[in-house]
Order: sequence, then C-alpha cells, then structure tokens
Amino acid sequence: TKHHIHKAFLSMGQFKMIKVSPLNDQTLFYNHTVRRAWLDSALPDPPAMIILTDFAWNQENQTLGKTIYRGLRTRELYEGIINHPWFHPTAWQDLNEGKMELSNTTR
Repeated sequence: TKHHIHKAFLSMGQFKMIKVSPLNDQTLFYNHTVRRAWLDSALPDPPAMIILTDFAWNQENQTLGKTIYRGLRTRELYEGIINHPWFHPTAWQDLNEGKMELSNTTR
C-alpha cells in the first residue's frame, strides 16, 4: 500500500512528519492505526473486501469531487467504511491498473 508522509509546518520553523491518507479525498479521516486485514499478511483474509471507487468524493479531480454534496451523515458513513478493518484503500486503483486480481471466493 502507498502511505505518503508530508511535513506539516509548526510554529517557529519546526516541522512535524504526518501520514497522509492513500485516498484521493484528503478531507476524509483515514485512521492509520486500524489493522487492515488485506494489507497485513499476519492476519487471515477476511470474508469480504470493502473498496471505494474513484467516483464522486474520491475521484482524482478533487476540485470537482468537493462540489458533490457532503452531508454530515454521508461523511460519517464514508469514514466508517474507510476505517473498517476489511477496507482495502488501494484495491479499486490496483484492480483498474491490473496490479490485483480478486479470487472467486472474495465477496
């Protein structure tokens, strides 16, 4: 998985290293402490894979993505999905780029 790290400017010229979400939509809270079974080889594969497409909020063109309605309950639903242990943050992109194939047993 791709985890990006950026410098965040603090006061008096200090910088703090922060992890950035692997999602296109950086406004969603992505919890890096969740043990994601699809990304951790020490964990068994879960019975289903939760993925997020690159349509609507999560599209690459975030100027357009931010024009799509973003209600509080909708944001809570998205964040519940992306912070679920069965969520695979890059599966949609990996599938589209041919880097991943799903087995017939994956729901």
